[in-house]
Amino acid sequence: MALVDEHALHQIKQKLGGSIKKKRAGVKAIRYRLHHKEGMITLIERINGNIRHSARLEQLRKVCLILNIPIIYPNTISINNGWFSGFFDADGTITYSFKNDNPQLTISVSNKLEENIKNF
Repeated sequence: MALVDEHALHQIKQKLGGSIKKKRAGVKAIRYRLHHKEGMITLIERINGNIRHSARLEQLRKVCLILNIPIIYPNTISINNGWFSGFFDADGTITYSFKNDNPQLTISVSNKLEENIKNF
């Protein structure tokens, strides 16, 4: 995670254990690792059913298989779901410009895989 999110990782560590490694070489990021099965199961119980990004869902599926935990696939996104705001925060862009002296607002979201943005 980015260094600005370090506080969030400390909150997770406080609840589940694990360790936080400061700064990786050449990257302004920190990493959280969980080393014990009990904490991993607790973490999966908290996030299972809430992962939507296709790559992360596949990673979760593999971990659930190893730990013998049934994976829960997320419900369809509705207009009342707050998931979009987090995805947009990571992969979205808002720009304001002028075209032929007229103001133009552009809001966009992008991802390598169409399946991750088709609901938008």
